Amino acid sequence: MNNDEHISVLYDATSNDKKFLDFKTLLNDLNLNKDNSSLIINKIDLIQKDKLLTIVKNIQQIFNFKNVFMISAKNGHGCNDLVNFLQTQIPFSPFLYDKDQITDITERVFSSEITREKLFNFLNSELPYNLFVETILWKETQNSITIHQNINVSKYNHKMIIIGKNGENIKKIGIYSRQTLEKIFNKKINLFIFVKIKNNWMNNVKELNHLGIN
Repeated sequence: MNNDEHISVLYDATSNDKKFLDFKTLLNDLNLNKDNSSLIINKIDLIQKDKLLTIVKNIQQIFNFKNVFMISAKNGHGCNDLVNFLQTQIPFSPFLYDKDQITDITERVFSSEITREKLFNFLNSELPYNLFVETILWKETQNSITIHQNINVSKYNHKMIIIGKNGENIKKIGIYSRQTLEKIFNKKINLFIFVKIKNNWMNNVKELNHLGIN
């Protein structure tokens, strides 16, 4: 880790004692520069102010961050200050990609990420986080794209959460994902989503490679 680079460390304000100990271990292992580091505490909307201040004090005793940002990603509180600060820390450089290129991933993976985004937005705290979405079929014509996707989870009850009562959840997720994809690709999207159970997929090298994890 280059000590000249600014490092931001994110902490969940709702973490339990075990997660705090894990975070403490992480801080001790990181080679942070106290003059060039920031602490970001998220989910402040879910915790009382006095407890929040105690959390900050305990973390600062482990490592004295130069900057502390308290935010709620859900309601946006404090996010503008964080974004404005991070903009000042980004080094100047030439464009690494064309100005009109919005991503460096393939269209198949990009469409999978759109559906995964809708899962996060719609299911919120009910979402089984150990899931991934893969595009298994992509057929494109001049006016339309037909996409088949699998939402892969590791447990049966996770599958039922995503499907929802009478299929309500998966139907809404499919509608939101299709609408977004139509705006992005400017074509009619025929989207078909299936929920599959894949046990221990996180230990499968092939699946991790699909997510871009080496």
